[in-house]
Amino acid sequence: MSQTSVPHNPEAVVAGEPLTVGDRVFDASQQIAFSFKPISNIKQALCAMHPYAADSTRVVPAYHYCTHNISSDVHQCVIFDSNEPTARLIGVEYIVTEKVFKTLDDEEKKLWHSHKYEIESGILTMVAKQGIPGGIDDMLEMPALKDLHTTYGKTWHFWQIDLGHALPLGLPTLMKSFNGPDDVTPELIKDHEKRTGTNVQAKAEYRAKHLDTRYEVVAGADAKGSEFELTFKGS
Repeated sequence: MSQTSVPHNPEAVVAGEPLTVGDRVFDASQQIAFSFKPISNIKQALCAMHPYAADSTRVVPAYHYCTHNISSDVHQCVIFDSNEPTARLIGVEYIVTEKVFKTLDDEEKKLWHSHKYEIESGILTMVAKQGIPGGIDDMLEMPALKDLHTTYGKTWHFWQIDLGHALPLGLPTLMKSFNGPDDVTPELIKDHEKRTGTNVQAKAEYRAKHLDTRYEVVAGADAKGSEFELTFKGS
């Protein structure tokens, strides 16, 4: 399978001129007065790779910053293209428990993806603070991974960074997750390991000992194909 992804640590392509010193001073001064209550509730940072649902040969890195404070069955995540201060906001993901997913009708289920394989495979990892080699310790990751292992996500990206767009152009794109070893190439794994500083195989071996890998994904999730490419229907 031929897959393409953005290079490791790509230089962001963004419309407009670079920020001036005045811009930075103005932004910093505003932080003193403003409230950031929804943002301050973000307690989890994850890194994965997202294939496009309409074209799984296209894959982009996805840094998730999630909160779990509105319901025990719902997570909300904002998605960036990196963990850098200048990262581009490229999408959002809503994550629900299996209990909630089972209540969805068949058409709605097609828009959601499982997290079983990307967690068991070692691909989905927590984002460590800069300077921590090898990422978050496996044992520290496990409580969150056990919680996410049987969940389902609905993800929309607005900025097609792999096409080099300088703005979030066009319609939103539905994204999915990897569902098996045939979905991901060694090159993508190598890029991900370089990006995150982790060893995917080592994480997979550790997780196999601590996760119930017998879990079966609920039927209806993980759909893909050209039917998921949105088209504008103007008058």
